[in-house]
Amino acid sequence: MRQRPDRDLLVWMAGFFDGEGCVIMRERQRPHRWHLTVTVANVHREVLDLFALHFGGRVYRKAKESNPRWRPCWFWAIESRAAHIFVESISPFVRLKRLQVEIVKEFRATIGTGRKNSILRTTAQPRREELRERLTAANHRGLEVN
Repeated sequence: MRQRPDRDLLVWMAGFFDGEGCVIMRERQRPHRWHLTVTVANVHREVLDLFALHFGGRVYRKAKESNPRWRPCWFWAIESRAAHIFVESISPFVRLKRLQVEIVKEFRATIGTGRKNSILRTTAQPRREELRERLTAANHRGLEVN
């Protein structure tokens, strides 16, 4: 069972995500099936295990370092609904990636509930593509403190 993080830990996680995190949104191979992934990278696995303890997901090591002088790099990855829960939990405390968090929230609003949401998926397609483009641009724009 996952431990619910307290406010102080959420503030710390938001700061860590601001510096080391990434949000990716992409369409799966099947049309109109979208995938949200949040990752955080660091050379200290123990830090990422803390994210997994509280929000699930998995911690894995980068397959091979491109520079022999670099330390091994670890990644925590969380997807889909769990990724939305994580982003929502840290959203009040995020500063540098505020735009990415807002885009994730807008993306969440395009997701229907239950099995009868195929019409919503189809009609939401152009909006999701727009949000993916905005997210990609936000991920490449550099630092900006709000």
